[in-house]
Amino acid sequence: MKRGFLNSTKARKQALYPASAPSQVTAPVACPNQQVQLAYKPRYGKVENRELPKDYTPSSVPMSDCMQSNGVYKDHAVKGLTFTTIASDGGPAGDNTELLLEAPTKQKIVSTPGFLKPVPRPSDSACYAVRSTPDMGLGCFATRAIEAGEIIFAERPLLVVPAACRLGNSSQIIARYGIHQGNLVVLAEWEKVLEVAVARMTEENRTAFMALANNHKEDGSGPILGIVRTNGYTTDKIFDGPVRLANSANMYSLILKIGSRVNHSCRPNVAYDFDLVSFSFSFKALKDIAAGEQLFYSYCDVNVSASVRRSQLAPYGVVCKCLSCINATPVSDKIRMEFENRIGNTAKWMMDPGANIHHALKLRQDLIDEGLEGQRTYACCLYAISMMYMAMGEPIQQQIFQNEFEKYNHVAKLRV
Repeated sequence: MKRGFLNSTKARKQALYPASAPSQVTAPVACPNQQVQLAYKPRYGKVENRELPKDYTPSSVPMSDCMQSNGVYKDHAVKGLTFTTIASDGGPAGDNTELLLEAPTKQKIVSTPGFLKPVPRPSDSACYAVRSTPDMGLGCFATRAIEAGEIIFAERPLLVVPAACRLGNSSQIIARYGIHQGNLVVLAEWEKVLEVAVARMTEENRTAFMALANNHKEDGSGPILGIVRTNGYTTDKIFDGPVRLANSANMYSLILKIGSRVNHSCRPNVAYDFDLVSFSFSFKALKDIAAGEQLFYSYCDVNVSASVRRSQLAPYGVVCKCLSCINATPVSDKIRMEFENRIGNTAKWMMDPGANIHHALKLRQDLIDEGLEGQRTYACCLYAISMMYMAMGEPIQQQIFQNEFEKYNHVAKLRV
């Protein structure tokens, strides 16, 4: 069943940089015992004149400084960042990850207790396939029925790089060349750095990376940066310094081979989790998925109106046409904006379950109608309904909703 399509083929849940904001250099962050880095946030949108200054000479980042040792490139520092590799744990060579990050951040990662566990392997690796779609490029499809809570696939990222350009001299570049051409020079210089990270990949991973979608061909981004900006996932488990910053200036972008083929819908049926110990992403079914159905992840917030969702997707040139977008009404907007608050009435409903069971059943149906069965609120609602039927002395109905709750709680993981 087709759930939606995009005008462009790829985006992410949160834009790394606001669409309306000009390119800017974010002030450095004081991180104890960690080198301070400037974070440059490039612009979105078409840049008419992308010609670099005539007196600009690209920097050179020699690969000879990070020659291979036992088949794996050595760590190599440049511009305050370190190129490094997380090598396969004995599994497929495709499990290798290339990273460009601050040295103390690498140390935090490898010092994680239990690091490095093998990547989780689903019992049935044939439950999905990557295929062409009529209007979204490539997509992931279920090859059999998949139950809610089931792990569909897991993988290590191909590449991990800062979520913002980290040259250290972005301010000087812009001061020398001016805002417009300075922006282009910063992007060109960052591309040279990223080229080394991609060159360090295995041939298999490099081919897979360069085949990913690039929606940033007209804003001054080079081909590698364009792929990173189009396909990057974020995680709150990798960041520089002691705390994560709200503007993402000290966070990282992770690019996946298979995960980058999961397209968007405001009615998602999969979610991902990043495990630092195995350094891998696991994609799990949020609800039952039929054979042949496409896998979808929401790149925007689902608890906002259709107009807000459109604005969140706009930086990517994405127009979602899932059922919740093409059939959006003030009523459906209200459901999405209020469903998380409505579940807060559970305690009040439980005081008189017979008089209030219809409120809980209505919330459940509203979530189903909006394709939001994968939200934690849905599992909370099922549990409340089960408990209300128990209090009402209706064991058959109680068991029906208890069984459904247990299925969806594989995803929600509520402690009850």
